[in-house]
Amino acid sequence: MLEPTVVNGQILLKVQSLTKDFPIGGNVLSRIAGHTRVMRAVNEVSFTINRGEVVGLVGESGCGKSTSALMLLRLLNATSGKIHYRGKEITELQGAELTSFRRQVQMVFQDSHSALNPRKVVRRTLHEALRARYGRTPDLEEKAIELLRTTGLGVEILGRYPHELSGGQRQRIGIARAMAMEPEFIVADEPVSSLDVSLQAQIINVFQSLREERGLTMMLISHDLALVNFLCNRVLVMYAGEVVESGISEQVMKHAAHPYTQALIGAVPRGLAGRGQRTQALAGTSETLGKGCSFAPRCPVATQYCQEVAPKNKAISEGHTAACHLL
Repeated sequence: MLEPTVVNGQILLKVQSLTKDFPIGGNVLSRIAGHTRVMRAVNEVSFTINRGEVVGLVGESGCGKSTSALMLLRLLNATSGKIHYRGKEITELQGAELTSFRRQVQMVFQDSHSALNPRKVVRRTLHEALRARYGRTPDLEEKAIELLRTTGLGVEILGRYPHELSGGQRQRIGIARAMAMEPEFIVADEPVSSLDVSLQAQIINVFQSLREERGLTMMLISHDLALVNFLCNRVLVMYAGEVVESGISEQVMKHAAHPYTQALIGAVPRGLAGRGQRTQALAGTSETLGKGCSFAPRCPVATQYCQEVAPKNKAISEGHTAACHLL
């Protein structure tokens, strides 16, 4: 796959052949003996993220987006593959080195309700995050108030519990907690999917402000191509654990090459996808990975060759690649 144009002259994150298998079926003894089947949730995924870049990772539910994100942040260990952050391989980090890495990277979770401790008021949630970053400093309250202002919230909510806040407020507290660590890289996992349209706009504005004012590097995980096209420099399209297309967001939206990407764009309302786009529907569900193209069972243009041979990424234009035999 072609290397993308480097933003600010430096690659921040490089992923090589990242794979994650989960055991399925069998009992404890068979698992210990290694006699269980496995489900491959992420399959040989490789990509880079440049400093200052916002990259979108899109695909339908169950395609491996969140699993990939958890491995990037070392919240889930990879089965195989390498993750280089600032040029250092992080899959084997332990102790103080792992703690230092986690201060530089943070995650905003999809479910803002379960992501916050229901027994802690906002003040305590933010103070604990700030103490983890700065230690016991006397200006914790001042820093907490500044975090609230950064995310568009008022000081009156410091004494409230999560159940006393709206979904949009809880999500912004999640963003504020992440920003308390002063990270340089943030992964946002479906940050607006559980919110109504008006609240979605508020959260999108917060991310846009952070991107412009602080130059954060971000990965936005979503099933919404229109949102990714609005916020992201580049997009990675994922299907059945594999990246099937990648490129500059605008190029992918206008000149999608992979049939799956075309189907995703076809599902976007016409006003967002652009005139002339025909809506498409995919029959059935994704099946267990075989020896051929993982999308072949659902692809409307698949051939017998697609069923038998897995495609490799091919260059469509500079920085734009797709894995399809029909290109």
